[in-house]
Amino acid sequence: FCLSRGLGDVYKRQVSWEAGDKISVNGTTYTLQGSESEGWYVDVAEAASYEAVYPASAVRSDGLLMLPAVQHYTAGSFDAAAHLMTASAQSVGEGLQFRNQCALLKLSLTGAATVERIVLTGNNGEYLAGPGERNDTAGMVPDQTSMEAVRWIRLDFDEGAALTSEPLVCYLVVPVQEFAKGFSLEIHTCLLYTSDAADE
Repeated sequence: FCLSRGLGDVYKRQVSWEAGDKISVNGTTYTLQGSESEGWYVDVAEAASYEAVYPASAVRSDGLLMLPAVQHYTAGSFDAAAHLMTASAQSVGEGLQFRNQCALLKLSLTGAATVERIVLTGNNGEYLAGPGERNDTAGMVPDQTSMEAVRWIRLDFDEGAALTSEPLVCYLVVPVQEFAKGFSLEIHTCLLYTSDAADE
């Protein structure tokens, strides 16, 4: 299977494949082969049709996709483990053209503290993470009947991120849905203090 040159225009951001990326095709995990200059591909077993998911880790044993509630800050980008994309093909010759299953919330933060984590909730009790069925038309939405579905998403800054007067840009991957009453953000920080030590 040949893959598109890159993942394409993802949330209006150009995203490319990288060595080591893994996709699931018909439930089997494959590691990308090739290179950016020569093109990317995977050797898959012959089948009547092909259903692919990126990243492969998002595919559960029951076939549902898993949008993680805890995401991790990535400078200049989003958490790849939460970046759900899917593709379909009827033959190997078609190649795989991936499309988004989720949306992206962009935040720009300034200040004089260190951000530890950000928690997003919907003001109307929307489910924001958990397992759900792929939907190549409207996007994946967590199954509200699942015990694993939650009404929040948390972005962790593992080492903390210091805020300055220059905006710190970060992204959360969220389901494609309307927030009828808006949404709320909790930004957890620790203040920065400096002191002068004197010899006694």
